[in-house]
Amino acid sequence: MESRVETRLFLWEEAHRLVSDEVIRQKLLDGAFDEARKLALEQIKGVSWRAQSWVFLGEACLRLGNGKIARRCFERAWLLDPMAPWVNAVMKACDEVSAGKRDREVESALRVPKTTVSALVLFRDDARTIKRCIEALRPAVDEIIAVDTGSTDGSDVIASAFGAQVYRFEWTGDFAAARNFGLSKVTSQWVIAIDSDEILYAEDVDAIRTIAGVFESVRKESPVILRIVQMNLTGETVTPATSQSRMFPTGEDIEWRGLIHETPTLTKETARPAVRALVRIRVYHDGYDPKHVDLEKKFRRNLELLTEALEREPNNPVYEFYIGRESLFLKDYTKSIEYLERAEQHAKEIAGFSLLPDIRRRLAQAYMLAGKNEHMANKLEDMVKEHPEYPDGWFLRGEKKLREAGVLLQEAAQDFAKAQEAAQKYRGITEYDTAIGLWKAPAQLGEIARMRGNLVEARRWYQRVLKQEPNLKTIRERLEKLEQEACAIAQDVQEATKNTKDE
Repeated sequence: MESRVETRLFLWEEAHRLVSDEVIRQKLLDGAFDEARKLALEQIKGVSWRAQSWVFLGEACLRLGNGKIARRCFERAWLLDPMAPWVNAVMKACDEVSAGKRDREVESALRVPKTTVSALVLFRDDARTIKRCIEALRPAVDEIIAVDTGSTDGSDVIASAFGAQVYRFEWTGDFAAARNFGLSKVTSQWVIAIDSDEILYAEDVDAIRTIAGVFESVRKESPVILRIVQMNLTGETVTPATSQSRMFPTGEDIEWRGLIHETPTLTKETARPAVRALVRIRVYHDGYDPKHVDLEKKFRRNLELLTEALEREPNNPVYEFYIGRESLFLKDYTKSIEYLERAEQHAKEIAGFSLLPDIRRRLAQAYMLAGKNEHMANKLEDMVKEHPEYPDGWFLRGEKKLREAGVLLQEAAQDFAKAQEAAQKYRGITEYDTAIGLWKAPAQLGEIARMRGNLVEARRWYQRVLKQEPNLKTIRERLEKLEQEACAIAQDVQEATKNTKDE
């Protein structure tokens, strides 16, 4: 199995990696599991923050029959690769083998240095969520610094009552200034920023200190800025929508920048670029749930701050992108396209600008909603060509083709129906294919119904054809296959219903 972690790996990391991935992978394929275990441990000594190294070690331990320690290795890998697709299957496999013997070497590799972490929470009139936010954080961190930017609903009293150190900060329309004020109050080795409408997952309480410990060695050689997973809660639906740069070591040259959509930023150039790893610290966020938030008011407030920020920093593609995105949410497609096109142009002038795929994604969506289908098609081609690793480009292009296919199927059905009708009425002297009216058009209408998933309608068309021409082998085979598929679906439904009742 392969880890798909998005951590930016640099040459200096490769220099620390004592064993190559290819060597360990081959040992596993050859069944040399004890050797693979030893080599994975050697690799982890140099790069303990790489998810793939822990995947290798976990697989070796699992194959050696040590399910308990294998599970711990996979859990470490999952911390470092939160989007890993293998988690459920692998954890189940670990539970299905014996616990095995104790492995002190692996246990030693799993230990991390003790570190202290502060949570930094901004809030204003968040009495609805501030209690749950702080209660969830309390067992996960060493202190909670809560910055009140002007509450009048008693949020500050609630925050203080549940253990936060509350500081008042006069709101200046600058989120970065408020965060940096809070940062000045932090006394721990690491800080993680949490919004007051975000609730830490109970399963990730231990993750914050563990992750800080894992990356403690990295910070000695390169700046570290960690991204957490924001799980957007809308109604009953939870979606891992975005990763947010929120966690970093204190005492480094890192501060928050940006009037809005602020991000941790290096304050001076360093010999080595920052490691910006995505880690498994998940927070529920309902800040975009219309049940709790006036979204139009929120987006318009954002636009005011973004416009001011862009005036201070003209041609900044980050602010141009967010203005385009918020305008898209507000259905102002003309403005959205204008700013997204500007953002794309300026982003292309910056080598390795990370937001460029997302800029193009939003631009393609804006083109579609504005009815500029040719522009949308061209932008999607740019995405899959220049960002082949970015899933949204392929998905949006697939959606476009599916819509086109649906239109073509509808038009084809109309043509076949007209062909059948014309064949029944045609009395001209020019020779024509008489089978069109008898069975060819109905057979094609049945095929279209099948492609659309309407099995009942397809079956009726095929039966109608066979009634007219019972010796058509191809149509009979299609009908038999369709009926087999229908029976298989019915059987699956019965089994699923039975399993649900048993649960």
